[in-house]
Amino acid sequence: QQRAIDGSFSFSSVVSVNKLPLTEILVFPNPAKSNLSITVNNELLGTIARLVDINGKEIDRIQLKKSTTSINISRLNGGIYLLLFENGQSERVKVE
Repeated sequence: QQRAIDGSFSFSSVVSVNKLPLTEILVFPNPAKSNLSITVNNELLGTIARLVDINGKEIDRIQLKKSTTSINISRLNGGIYLLLFENGQSERVKVE
């Protein structure tokens, strides 16, 4: 219902909003030491995941070519990193 300044009112048409579910992303093991696996569904195949440190510096770019992609993180210092996905999702990763 919409009410005008003069007190009259009218009804707007009904609109529905469909909220799309977030794409499922699995990152394991977490915490990790040497390898990290990223599993995504078909919606994210071919997209890029960026691994960044806590300061936002990009460490690696990973193209998700398969439903499960493994990346070698053994060269990284221990700490907290973020995986940023093109769909706006992110996952926190702890490297030991």
